[in-house]
This record gives sequence, structure tokens and C-alpha cells, in this order.
Amino acid sequence: MSAETLPEQPAPTETADHEEVQDATQQPTSVDISSIQTPIEAMLVSSDRPLKAAAIIDALNVHLDTAMNEQAVTSAIEALNEQYLQQGRAFTIEEVSGGYRMMTRAEHAPVIAAMHRSRATSRLSKPALETLAIIAYRQP
Repeated sequence: MSAETLPEQPAPTETADHEEVQDATQQPTSVDISSIQTPIEAMLVSSDRPLKAAAIIDALNVHLDTAMNEQAVTSAIEALNEQYLQQGRAFTIEEVSGGYRMMTRAEHAPVIAAMHRSRATSRLSKPALETLAIIAYRQP
């Protein structure tokens, strides 16, 4: 049993060493948050669905050829949201369905709803209506 106890003791030490290595990796990444903000923002703007942190991390790892972690991504997103708030932007990055997505702020909902209503109630122009009438008249 003492032989079993001895191997178990180094394992936590290795884990502690591993955590120290992760902390060391996180520190340079967290210092360089500004370099990942723009790529994260570009990915979120171009996506039509929420992006999971793992997908963002994978893309950043390939793009920057470095090991990225979720804490760095979260910090970058928080920094972006802070910038958006300070600049009075109409959008924010929200966590939705286990991923991140750019969304308009709630206070802009009335103007967005009005835009969608005006598009829905737009009518056909007179030439378009005449064209449809000819097509309907000549159909078999």
C-alpha cells in the first residue's frame, strides 16, 4: 500500500506543476489580450450563429500559431464589451446557447422592430404590380 501512496504523491505535484505551467501560459496570453480582440470580433461579426469558446480558441490557435485558453478569450470578450459600452455602441457580445454572439442592445429594440415592420408592410411598385397582372392574365 505504501508503494501505491508514493506514486499518488507525485501526481498532485505534477498537477501543481502543470497548473503553474498553465498559469505561466495564461499570463502572457492575458497580457496580449488586445491582439486577439480584433480576430474574435471578426469571427463573431461574420457568424450567423453563436460561436462556442472552443471554436474561437481553435481558430485563434491556428491563426496565431500559439496555445490559447478559454480565460484569454473570455477576458478579450469582456474587454470588447467594455469598449463597446464606453463608446456607446449599439451592440454587445452575449453568451447565448453555450457560445458567444454579437447582439444589439435591448434599448434599441423599438427602432429595430419599426424597421422590420416597415419592411413587412412595403408594397409592390406600380410597374411590378402591372407585371404580375400580365403574368396572372396570361397563365394557362
